[in-house]
Amino acid sequence: MNRILGIFALVIATSLQASGENIKCKCDEVPFKPDPPCVRACVVSIMKNADMNILTAKVSLTDHQESSLEMYRNKPVRDGFDLDGKKAQKHNLYQVEKKLYSLPSDQLKTLILTAPPENWTVVVPLDQLDYYKRD
Repeated sequence: MNRILGIFALVIATSLQASGENIKCKCDEVPFKPDPPCVRACVVSIMKNADMNILTAKVSLTDHQESSLEMYRNKPVRDGFDLDGKKAQKHNLYQVEKKLYSLPSDQLKTLILTAPPENWTVVVPLDQLDYYKRD
């Protein structure tokens, strides 16, 4: 079943790429599809826009992770999602991202709904698809 869903998602992503359109991810609908790019795009949107108090509580962020996330949120954004160059902060943000990937769908949806509604949809330009592939 997972293989069929994976093939279906790949077909959708490929057809969108072939048509030359950007991919629109509806982050208020879980699971986030297609993947890639929507899972990472929506997780990044949660990191940037969800209510910080709820995010900290639901994900059990450490003080270092919370601090790195605050710096990431307050940093002026240039050319999309530009993570801070410091290794420790990057590592902390990566850990936050991993924690979000491990959350159940209902908790992810709760988090995205704490963000302003304009952040519930993320448009991924075709030239940035490689960024949204999960490690």
